[in-house]
Amino acid sequence: MKRLALLLPLLALAAGCANVSFSQPGGETRTDSSATVSDWTLFVLNGNTGEPPSLRLVRGGEPVDWRPPERLAALVAGTDGKFVVSPFRGILGFDGFRVDALSGTTGSRLTCYLAVIGDDLVPVADSFGDPGDEDHAVDLDGDGVDELVCDVTWEMGGHPRVHLFRRVDDVSMLCDDPTPLLPEPASSLAWAGHLRERYDPKTKTIRIRYLPERRVQESHGSIGEEMYEEVACPILLERLSWHPSMNAPAASESHAENAESAEN
Repeated sequence: MKRLALLLPLLALAAGCANVSFSQPGGETRTDSSATVSDWTLFVLNGNTGEPPSLRLVRGGEPVDWRPPERLAALVAGTDGKFVVSPFRGILGFDGFRVDALSGTTGSRLTCYLAVIGDDLVPVADSFGDPGDEDHAVDLDGDGVDELVCDVTWEMGGHPRVHLFRRVDDVSMLCDDPTPLLPEPASSLAWAGHLRERYDPKTKTIRIRYLPERRVQESHGSIGEEMYEEVACPILLERLSWHPSMNAPAASESHAENAESAEN
């Protein structure tokens, strides 16, 4: 491990190079992905066969004694395929690292956004989905700050939904239900899987396929495929319900624990 610590400052200088090698107990481990934001560099180390990847953090050419936040640690431990890190800039008004875990068996994706905030990396958003699902950084309210709109899929192709993230008073806020944008109430009978949502970047709208409650009432409870409708909904942020991103408590806890460890 001492040898690894000595190598890290040199590797920071090579952050833009592919296939940097770390030497550590158990043999050589390759890193095929790294990214730099300001004076921070995040490396992905792909372990030996059957072992999950790990992350190494360097700041200003010096290794950082850093433990990934709970959400990211779970993502790292759960991946069975490729792990990729890339920089992002200006999303929710933050700069930081996007970390993608790409499944080697299903092709699905799990993504965590780590923002550089002060002396810490804090998770501010995450997404997941099938191959082809995308995240979109877009200024939805014209204030000059990009929100994040994510096409997500529950249960591998079964439930396409849209999640939105915005920044309010320096806190990342999540909306996981855009159906209030619909022009009329949707029947809850469709929520078993027929409700489908997708973001359209060309029109900056969310296309929602839904079952209108009025049609259920008209049919006296009989439901057919022909009763579903699809509409492009403009994204009016004030009509949506927001709550702190699920990662916020874990981020605060991680920051506090890291600070305590540094003091000790």
